[in-house]
Amino acid sequence: MFNAVRLFLYDNSWDTWKNIVMGGEPPLSALSKFTLPPLSWRTLKKWTRRRVELTSQWRQLFVDQKLDIIICPGSPSSAPPHGCFGAVTYLANWNLCDFPACIIPFGEPLQSDDKFADIGTTPSEAENLIPNTIPFDPIQFKGGIGHVQIVARAYEDEKLIACGKIVNQVLHPRE
Repeated sequence: MFNAVRLFLYDNSWDTWKNIVMGGEPPLSALSKFTLPPLSWRTLKKWTRRRVELTSQWRQLFVDQKLDIIICPGSPSSAPPHGCFGAVTYLANWNLCDFPACIIPFGEPLQSDDKFADIGTTPSEAENLIPNTIPFDPIQFKGGIGHVQIVARAYEDEKLIACGKIVNQVLHPRE
């Protein structure tokens, strides 16, 4: 299975930690544990080729379907409190393809009577393989707001911004 997030951690996040330490900023507690070993050169080469294939497939979808943007979720839930995050699987794909993307929040904070207790809290097997994954606690998402993510092809940042303004106007009409 191709795990796009793993390509960000080819050196077990040494570059990330080095930049945090050199910047003098204390790391978030959520980033305090990295458990994956560095990739071998053979594995890195294989996964880099897979990334190129994935990028090509997404680019072809944009061309074949004559898409300006894709509208999709940025996560499977509303926004959690700051520092209470886990894997960024809904975002990593676009970063690896070098496609610009943005998140547009909308709606009102979720009410306290939402039935979050009914949601399962057992992490999937895939989540156990990703570092800095925080166990899912549905109560953390109370008060979060909804969102959409919009994505454009590589080098079409201006188009993404223009489309983002339109999507934002639709989600936040002036009354």
